[in-house]
Amino acid sequence: MQPALPPPTRPTNTVQPSIHNSLIFFTPVAIETAGTWHLQAVELVPELGRRATIITGDSRGTTYLFQQLSVVLQKGNAVSYQNTFTAG
Repeated sequence: MQPALPPPTRPTNTVQPSIHNSLIFFTPVAIETAGTWHLQAVELVPELGRRATIITGDSRGTTYLFQQLSVVLQKGNAVSYQNTFTAG
C-alpha cells in the first residue's frame, strides 16, 4: 500500500499573461472522472459562480456552474466508455 501524498502546495502553473493585460490569470483545474475535484477547483468554481451571480443577478449561478461542469464530465465519461468497444 502506498503512503498518502502530502497536500498540494500553491500551484506554480498559475500563469500571469504578459503586461498587455495583467488582470487575467489562467488557472488550470483538475476534475477526475471518478468525481474527485482538485482543491483549486473547489475554491475556484464557487468564486466564478459568485461573480456570475453579481453580474447576472441570478442567485443560482454557482449551482448552475457546478451542474454544467458535471454534465460535461458525464459526457466525457460516456465518450471514454464508448471508445472502449472495438469496431466491427
